[in-house]
Amino acid sequence: MNATATRRPILRTLALGAVLYSTVMLAVSVWVTVGASSHPAWAAATSNGAATMNPTSGDSATTFNLSLAAPGACPGDNATGNYLWQTFIVDASVDVASLEFGSTGPMLTEAADTGKFVGALRTTTGSRIVNKLPDVSSALITGIPTMKFGTYAPGAGSYKLGIACTQGPAGTDQLKTYWTVMIDVVADPAGTDPAKIDFAPYTAPTTTTSSTSSTSSTSTSSTSSTSSTSTSSTSSTASTSSTSSTASTLPGGGPSNPPTVGAVSALPMTGLGTLSIVVWAGLLLIFGRMVLLWSRKPKVVGPDES
Repeated sequence: MNATATRRPILRTLALGAVLYSTVMLAVSVWVTVGASSHPAWAAATSNGAATMNPTSGDSATTFNLSLAAPGACPGDNATGNYLWQTFIVDASVDVASLEFGSTGPMLTEAADTGKFVGALRTTTGSRIVNKLPDVSSALITGIPTMKFGTYAPGAGSYKLGIACTQGPAGTDQLKTYWTVMIDVVADPAGTDPAKIDFAPYTAPTTTTSSTSSTSSTSTSSTSSTSSTSTSSTSSTASTSSTSSTASTLPGGGPSNPPTVGAVSALPMTGLGTLSIVVWAGLLLIFGRMVLLWSRKPKVVGPDES
């Protein structure tokens, strides 16, 4: 038995192992690529309308209540559906639909939101309002406590606050429904409240227009005379050009165009995923061909065929 015949079973086994590995990696590449292109970064949560804040203005010592637009209920109760209701306050530029909720309240999930204000609303004694049970029979959100900002109040800016219904642990499909109201917060250094801020209903961005003008003039003169009479005339024309500039501002220093609440973004399908599919498919074909070749019995050449 020559050396090639001895090595053939070993090479066939190695090629078969490579086939199996390539098959697994091809399947993983297809799953990752297709999954990334077809599944949203977070599941679409439903906005159930507005929350109403009463009173609508005050300072960090002002107590207020939230009431919800009908039906004011979660999709289910905790006993049968593992639903809870939560509170939140976030920077106006944060998409509420991207929030996830843990034991201490809402959490930001988007890299673009890093460093922005986020937190749970609090009772008048400073306790976070998190992980509350909806009514067992109706799933209505009941027993919403009186709140105030107190010492944890956000800084100057515009904010979204409200109540949300969640199901299960933190994750991309945890948030189901929510109600929001927007406010503006301004600093009040002379205030006597703990955080020295004032809040008021959100005011839409205002647009201011300024213009500058330049004036140019030309003059012409002509003189004509006949015998002893002469007439001189002078005319002038003026033209005016103007430029305008527009600036958008949001009271409280917030962004002029907050993103739409409840928008859902999808993870992009990248060329890297497609390339990995092609590579592993090619390797699978190569190693599969090697298995076939090394599985064939070698042709024995007789003395008469030499």
